[in-house]
Amino acid sequence: FFFFKQKTAYEIAQRLVGSEMCIRDRSIYIAKHKQFSIEVTKTYGIKNWREDLKKSVLKPAGIDEKKISFLFTDTQIISNSALEDINNIINSGDVPGIYAKDDKEQIEFIGQAECQKRKLPLTSMNKWTMYFNRVKKNIHIILAMSPLSEEFRDRLRQFPSLVSCCTINWFTEWPAEALLGVARGNIVEKNLELGPSLDGVVEMFRIIHQSVEQKSKRYLLIMRRHNYVTPTSFLEFLTLYSDILRKKRKENDQKQQRLKKGLDVLNDAKIKIEQLQQTLNQKRPVLERTKADIKQTKEDILAKTLEASKKREMVKEAQEKAAKQEAEVSTYQAEAEQKLAEAEPILQQAYTVVKQLQVNDFTFIKNLPHPPVAVTKVAEMICIMFEVPPKTDKKSPEDPMGYFAAMKISEYLLQNPNNMKANLIGFKKDEIKESVVKKIMNCLSSPDLTIAKVANVSIALKGLYMWVDAMMKYHENLKLVTPLRIKVAEIKAQLDKVRAELAGFTQELADIDEKLANLE
Repeated sequence: FFFFKQKTAYEIAQRLVGSEMCIRDRSIYIAKHKQFSIEVTKTYGIKNWREDLKKSVLKPAGIDEKKISFLFTDTQIISNSALEDINNIINSGDVPGIYAKDDKEQIEFIGQAECQKRKLPLTSMNKWTMYFNRVKKNIHIILAMSPLSEEFRDRLRQFPSLVSCCTINWFTEWPAEALLGVARGNIVEKNLELGPSLDGVVEMFRIIHQSVEQKSKRYLLIMRRHNYVTPTSFLEFLTLYSDILRKKRKENDQKQQRLKKGLDVLNDAKIKIEQLQQTLNQKRPVLERTKADIKQTKEDILAKTLEASKKREMVKEAQEKAAKQEAEVSTYQAEAEQKLAEAEPILQQAYTVVKQLQVNDFTFIKNLPHPPVAVTKVAEMICIMFEVPPKTDKKSPEDPMGYFAAMKISEYLLQNPNNMKANLIGFKKDEIKESVVKKIMNCLSSPDLTIAKVANVSIALKGLYMWVDAMMKYHENLKLVTPLRIKVAEIKAQLDKVRAELAGFTQELADIDEKLANLE
């Protein structure tokens, strides 16, 4: 690779694949250059391109005076603006408008030092010229592009520095020895187990590939059109062969297994048919004796049918009674669920806010050096809900009762934010004590504690306030629901008794039906 022997070197490499990429990497290593290439993603744009170009190519080469080899392929061209920037670097070592004010100060400092070395006037133009010379000296650009489309020719015409300031390297087709070596290595590496056929298959790959190359040349002479046969085509040919070979081997193995399984099934069926025929011949006398018992069986069926009719009437009465009591249970349950449903939206909204909180939100509250009144009030309510006593020995003017200090060191609360979030979500809301409710309601009635004041502190504090408020509203509705639940429990006890009687009648009827079925 010639370009490491020149002061400024740029190259366009055609068909840069396989061994050519290996040669490129070795050349960069020998020249002790740092290789750089951009990573294009869905969100990668011109702004990202300019930032990468400045930080990873231009500034290291011009300011730090590092040797940079920049590889840029046609698959990384996000727009023609990128190629225009490359054209400008190749031509002058500069990209207009890419440097910020801080960058310009560094560049002028470097340029001033270079001018002093060369005893040049310390003009702005001389400083920048010295910097651009360092950029061109230390940057080596490798452009890897495919010549197969019109875009390549259009780009060369649109950006003339790609031709006038670069050397185009054309990588020609592989010789026969290379084709044989690559094919053999590929087959051995993939362990295709060709055995004695290996040499013949490898020779086949060479013949097919070179015959296509010859036909492509004839096609060009006759039709005046190019058909490109590249080393990549040969590698894809090898991959296609190995994939098809494995696929066909798998299909043959599956067909062989299915055939073997089918023959085994037919053999087993033949044996079972012979056994069934022997059994049928042995049991034929039994069928004759059974006919004598049928008459007696018909008389028994008639008696059991009458008994079954009486039991069905009893079952019907028990079912009607059970259905009536189930309707009453459903009515009371629906009323209870309606009462609880009134508090459910507020409860779910509070749970949603709590689930969205992150560890950093709790850490923010924990690390407040001077908590406002809204924080200490919310801390007081949280500690009361979890029955955490205040830390009176750690009271302060901002935390007069010590609840905020207690919340910070409690293992259920801010000492472990992950546990606190889980404890809030899993709180036993049906077991809140009236003494706790009374204290919480006193806190909520405070003029210093409003949703607006809490929200001004942090999202996490607002979520804790909403959680406490939702628990109180749920408790108020629960007090209305509890008598209904007691009534439902009493009716369910009666219903269980009726169901037990119904189950007894049903079992007796099932026994009778089973006897009838056996008789029939």
